[in-house]
Amino acid sequence: MPAPNYSDVIEKNMLGHIKYRDAIRTGEIITDNGDGTYDVKIALSDKIYPSVETLTYEMKFAVGEIAVLSFEYGNKESPKIMGHGKKIAQDPVEVEVGYSGTARVNTLDAYSLTSTTAYLEGRIILGGAGNCTTRGFQYGTTTAYGSDTHTNGSYGDGSYAILENELAEDTTYHFRAYIIDENGDTRYGADKTFVTLEAEVILGDIYICYWTGSAGNEVGYIKSFTSDGVAGISWTAEDYQLLYNGACVDNADNIYYIANTQPNHTLVKYNKSGGEIVKLVVSYQAMAIAIANDGYIYTKENTQTDNNMMTKRNPTTLAEISSFQMDPYSYYGMAFYDDDRFYVVNSSDDVIEMWRVETGGEIGEVAVTSTKTSLASLAKTGATVLGTDFAKQPWYVPTNLSAGETDWSTEITRCFSVTSKDGYFYVFGNKVNGEELYLGKYSENGTKQWLVEAVPTGYYPSTVAAYPF
Repeated sequence: MPAPNYSDVIEKNMLGHIKYRDAIRTGEIITDNGDGTYDVKIALSDKIYPSVETLTYEMKFAVGEIAVLSFEYGNKESPKIMGHGKKIAQDPVEVEVGYSGTARVNTLDAYSLTSTTAYLEGRIILGGAGNCTTRGFQYGTTTAYGSDTHTNGSYGDGSYAILENELAEDTTYHFRAYIIDENGDTRYGADKTFVTLEAEVILGDIYICYWTGSAGNEVGYIKSFTSDGVAGISWTAEDYQLLYNGACVDNADNIYYIANTQPNHTLVKYNKSGGEIVKLVVSYQAMAIAIANDGYIYTKENTQTDNNMMTKRNPTTLAEISSFQMDPYSYYGMAFYDDDRFYVVNSSDDVIEMWRVETGGEIGEVAVTSTKTSLASLAKTGATVLGTDFAKQPWYVPTNLSAGETDWSTEITRCFSVTSKDGYFYVFGNKVNGEELYLGKYSENGTKQWLVEAVPTGYYPSTVAAYPF
């Protein structure tokens, strides 16, 4: 037997119940709390009563139904649900003039929100009518909506949800559920809103520095990646750079970058969010930059008077602390072994050399072939020094320089730059100039961990950098 309709027989039911006389209101069930209580919104009001109990355990309500509330001795803060009531004209969006059917739809709250996605939910209440042929939602940033998502089929009573993609982050959206019933009539639910989340900011600790654009319109960029290959934030650099060892990173993930300003190069220090910390114009051309494990920054420069000056720099101000002149050869790449020893490639003699900072002297070398010594990039981890040369495949030698190079074979056939972090090497380059740039992670023995398309298009030379100690 159906529950009594209290909006029809309220006078009969209340006769003699002096305790509740003149203390009756209607409201819409907006939440089923699952414990026998309901949240109720009072008709024609913004008032919401939470966790309202029913007078008897047998009373069951669906979200969207109308309930009759009683207030003991007129106390408006102590409601009880007495029974079911009729849905009347307090919600005109739910009622269409001249509509003869009984099917309707309620708009429920959106859920599982992200910065770009949301599940929109509605509930179909047929009221004895035949099944609906369409169920869906209108949505947009205003009540004009402008966008639609729906499915076609044969749908009965109950809730339904549709995942909407490609939403804008941190944006308020309006939406309403709708159905098309068996008669071809469209029924709409009430308007609701949701706000997408702000996009998660991913701050990686492996940085690629690259440039794109036509001659004379080159633009430099820096982009971060996590050690799992997930792309993080990117920003426009001070200027594009034309170096394979054009950047390095300290233990706080600040990045030091050589900008190709003319006629003198500029050193720029950024934080990991892309904020510029300090910059300094150097005497002429900085050809490589690296960090020692004591935190000092080193640049190899060709000055207006001397070539191959090795300069120790303050990491806070980038100011010069000391310098010494290396031999008058063509040196490329730079990677530190510790706080005092570093590797470079001597292109003039086709060797990889180790030098000492304090004494300014060479302390070891090993021969490599001439095809591996032009515009080289170097990185060190464990017992291995990895190098790459002028858009070719990588190669490696032992850190003690006891043997010549061994070739690596990677899917990045035109490698521009290498770096190391946490015992892994990272290799950056492309397969065809001007096409996708790839970033790969490899173990010390050359086993690939992952390979990702880093950016859609780019040119050599470009740089990858990370904190190596």
